[in-house]
Amino acid sequence: MCFPNPVILNPNTSAPELSVSDDLTSVTSGEANNVALHRSRLVLGSVGYGDAVYTWDINVGNSRYWSLGVCLKPAGRSVVQPLTPERGFWGLRRDGGSYKLMTTGTSRLNVKVNPDIVRVKLVYDYEFHLDPLELKCWRKVIFSDARSDLCIAEFNRVPLEEKIFPFLIAEDQSAPLCVVPSDVIVTVEKMKPCPLETYGVFFFICVGLVLFVVFLLVLLVWEPILSQVQQLHQSKSRW
Repeated sequence: MCFPNPVILNPNTSAPELSVSDDLTSVTSGEANNVALHRSRLVLGSVGYGDAVYTWDINVGNSRYWSLGVCLKPAGRSVVQPLTPERGFWGLRRDGGSYKLMTTGTSRLNVKVNPDIVRVKLVYDYEFHLDPLELKCWRKVIFSDARSDLCIAEFNRVPLEEKIFPFLIAEDQSAPLCVVPSDVIVTVEKMKPCPLETYGVFFFICVGLVLFVVFLLVLLVWEPILSQVQQLHQSKSRW
């Protein structure tokens, strides 16, 4: 189901220096862009996203200073903790002429064309482990240029168990960040359930059978070869 504006901003999460529009679809900064990025600087979406694949677009226009992404719902406003994946934030930032992932390390990105509309997409991501036999379900956050569909960056291993909230940080006083209406670009895709939840034990049984068959095939192929090698070695020993 698509709403006219899939991301409705929550003005109650906005700091005093941020101005949220009356229709709750855009935010403008009231301060210079040299203020540190902390939880007190952002505005959240009013709805957290759970079991589904979601896509929404943010019109950043010609702004050269902004941050956007997704986060776990903050417990409170912090003035000391940075916005990083370790603290439940997965975001993309434009800082003048450079683009960065919001991480603790150096994460400058090579973006050749400045996007005026940034697409944020939440999708499912899976990791399969052999030892122990396990299928781990995650989410992935993908940032892309909405006009060209070129990927800018992505975060893997975003928790699936908790709801994810969109966030915006407007850092340019002259340019607001605006949610693009869904009837223009944005779509919400139907959920693709995790195979682990759908098939459960049957999935692992099938995987185990496949691995067992592969193991038998390897034995059948290598046994004659090993036998020939042993015979050759024995003949050399006689000489």
